[in-house]
Amino acid sequence: MLLKEFTGASIPEALERKYPNAPKEQDWQYIFPSRKPAIDPRSGKLKQHYRHESFLQKAVKNAIRKSQITKNASCHTFRHCSHYCLLSKVFTSTSWFICYASS
Repeated sequence: MLLKEFTGASIPEALERKYPNAPKEQDWQYIFPSRKPAIDPRSGKLKQHYRHESFLQKAVKNAIRKSQITKNASCHTFRHCSHYCLLSKVFTSTSWFICYASS
């Protein structure tokens, strides 16, 4: 964010006190940030918040529908499949579909 008033990502208050520069560090930025920064109700400062979890759930549901996978799947499916693939040491960007199709 390049806005003058921007003070970084919204993180828990105790962490922000302990690590004052953390909100602006790359590690604390969100993978799925909200569309625009908003005023943080706790501090009154302009901060970047995250998208609601339903954003990712809807995106996964649409991707599964478009890929014409006929089995039921959700974000939680990724968790189980990635654990299986990590245990078998074959996880790649396409192995989720391979694991899912074979389950």
